[in-house]
Amino acid sequence: FIVIEPSLSIMRGLAHFGLGMCYLRGKGVEKDAGKAVEWFKKAGEAGNRNALFNLGVCYTQGLGAEVDRAMAFDYFQQAAELGDCKAMLQVGVCYISGRGVEASETNAATMFQKAADLGESVAQYNIGVCYGKGRGVEKNLETAAIWYQRSAEKGDAMGQFRLALCYATGKGVEKDAKKAVELYEASAAQDHGGALFNLGVCFAQGDGVEQ
Repeated sequence: FIVIEPSLSIMRGLAHFGLGMCYLRGKGVEKDAGKAVEWFKKAGEAGNRNALFNLGVCYTQGLGAEVDRAMAFDYFQQAAELGDCKAMLQVGVCYISGRGVEASETNAATMFQKAADLGESVAQYNIGVCYGKGRGVEKNLETAAIWYQRSAEKGDAMGQFRLALCYATGKGVEKDAKKAVELYEASAAQDHGGALFNLGVCFAQGDGVEQ
């Protein structure tokens, strides 16, 4: 058998990331977000994408460091380049909102698509919204519904809600009030406000439910 051992750089990155998480959560050491950031930086220098993502979060939320949107974007981008789908999602969010980088709906849609293709459920919802509204891509209601479906299948409340709207209105899919109600119920079970409201309307009007 050929045994491939991880490089010292990878092992060092994992160790530094682990220490960062200990300080961030206060496990085995006194909780210290500043020290967590220091160790995440060491891990990031070793190419640990989880550490780079966490640095993006720290600079976004001001955990152990001053809030710096541009720095956060840079760390998210580095993690995304290493294949982290959560980071791809965040890069997309930065582009759509202009947070730490010049706003670009096209770049946002590109990053949402990359993360969605890797199975990131929120990104699947977001690229669905992009197709549904024509933001950064050509508007296509059928494609939007497909991505809402994939997000909904992963249990994402927003994806379930959007897909329910598609079935309720017949946009991108064949109109089906019963399916809409089922999806509203799934989303409402996760306390989605819009789903709770729309489900109440369905029961009040008898849409997709037995009287």
